[in-house]
Amino acid sequence: MRAYERLLQYARVYTTSDPESGTHPSAAREFDLAHMLVEEMKNLGIEDARVDEHCYVYGSLPATPGCEDKPALGLIAHMDTAPDASGENVNPILHENYDGGDVTLPATGMVMKVSSFPFLASMKGETLITTDGTTLLGADDKAGVAEIMTAAETLLAVATEARVGGMLRGFIGMLIMHIGAAAEGLSCVFAALERAPHLGRHLIATHINRSPFAFSEAAKLVAKGGFMDISSGLNAQTLGPDTLKPSEAIALAMRQGVAKERILMSSDGNGSAARYGDDGSVSGLVASDLGSLHTEFADCIKEGMPLSEALCPITHNVAQAFSLSRKGHITVGADADILLLAPDLALHTVIARGECMMREGSLCKKGTFEE
Repeated sequence: MRAYERLLQYARVYTTSDPESGTHPSAAREFDLAHMLVEEMKNLGIEDARVDEHCYVYGSLPATPGCEDKPALGLIAHMDTAPDASGENVNPILHENYDGGDVTLPATGMVMKVSSFPFLASMKGETLITTDGTTLLGADDKAGVAEIMTAAETLLAVATEARVGGMLRGFIGMLIMHIGAAAEGLSCVFAALERAPHLGRHLIATHINRSPFAFSEAAKLVAKGGFMDISSGLNAQTLGPDTLKPSEAIALAMRQGVAKERILMSSDGNGSAARYGDDGSVSGLVASDLGSLHTEFADCIKEGMPLSEALCPITHNVAQAFSLSRKGHITVGADADILLLAPDLALHTVIARGECMMREGSLCKKGTFEE
């Protein structure tokens, strides 16, 4: 169920507060929504969902193993609505593909004018939700309740779809997650894996060398059966001082005991990543250089890693993660993907599926947009 669908459902439940009652909750009718939420939470797998005598609804998920002493993340919203207007028999109205003009509430003829609410113009093309004009909608804060409930089920659903999609296509379905700078990290992922640990094998956390925190979150994911993907184009020069150099991130993961076969490295194929300022705002974008994959592979060796170990994050491990049986090794029946390296680790010859792409340092084939 989508968040707006939950909002439509919750808005119809009469939870208007009574400021004169002196009780907690101020109106017994608030328990109607509370009991509805408890039942929904239990259906989502939140086993300790409950409501107390004061109409506070609680639910929790266990801490990630090894993080029991860390601060907990709480999501909070209130169920009651303001008594300034009626909250009974609410009739939510969807205004799909809003035209950016004045909005007329059908039951009363009341008009929300753009001149009074200038932000409406920026909503053109979106779907607005209002009442019919006879009641309060109650989006404050039933919209927040809807977002919390939807967040609890979304990740699990996406991971399941990736798994099933892969089964239908005959290969492993993978969900690649981009880790940003948000404080919650992968907490929602770990909560979902508590319910469905078998989905861990289908999850890859990428851009994990953007910060020590992202790296540590990815290491926890690996412990739950997932994979960490180090971006070869991200470093202190391209993204910022907290970024871990890719070759050093691989070495660090190995020193910390991260399962070697679950460490990947990708160039992101000219993909972009956000550069953040000190205040957390996006200050620019950087593009990953395709050549950085070879550079960081070579640096792994120069920094003391055996050639066989340095190759795995960009060859064998990737093939195993995506269940590509013809890739990642040289054997009869596999794709003839071969790299010949010069003594200084420079590319000498590249063969892909038996076809020579580079010979003795000179390109034999070029991409569609290469001259």
